[in-house]
Amino acid sequence: MAVIKSGILGGGSGSVGGVTMTAWKGRAVLKAKPISVANPNTTGQSNQRGSFKGASKLFSAILSTWVIPLWNRFSGDISGFNAIMKANTKFFNASGVPTWADLVMSVGKMVPPTFGTIVANHTTDVVSAVVNLPVDATWGMNGESAYVSVYNSTQGYWLVGTATGNPNASVTVSFTDTKVNAADALKFFAAIKRTDGTQVSNSIFSAVSAT
Repeated sequence: MAVIKSGILGGGSGSVGGVTMTAWKGRAVLKAKPISVANPNTTGQSNQRGSFKGASKLFSAILSTWVIPLWNRFSGDISGFNAIMKANTKFFNASGVPTWADLVMSVGKMVPPTFGTIVANHTTDVVSAVVNLPVDATWGMNGESAYVSVYNSTQGYWLVGTATGNPNASVTVSFTDTKVNAADALKFFAAIKRTDGTQVSNSIFSAVSAT
């Protein structure tokens, strides 16, 4: 049985047929019940589950350090996590492995940065990236934060850091990584964010092998 408290637009609870009434983020919403699937283990469905599982595991590990700062404010009516999942699940195969260069790690209006020198040295335990901050007359301002995330796909862990600088200059985001080994495959992503938090850039990508 469904209960409508103050008219069809005023909220309610319960179910009618295939529709459930509930509240989400303080708003009344209608949700369709899942359709019964005769065979939930088709190849397509199995592949989709594998893609979703891989994406969820990858992005959950950087939820607080990357997803929330770069996605939450700009994701509209959904969470930043749901937004990054929506943008990227299609780039994961059935085994949960992404096409790294296709991943959309940030979406925004600012001019994207570029990478300068990238270092991944197992002898010194240093992993670092120089990020060149662009001049952006439309969306930029004095002061930009460079976000860098590094995924060691050989061992399966993230490094995430930031550095702040001015447009038309470079900043270095550096990590002391005692786990990196020679020949490890590292995936570098970078994006920038205005210091007032109101704009971000698209992400950029580079792949290197540790020396």
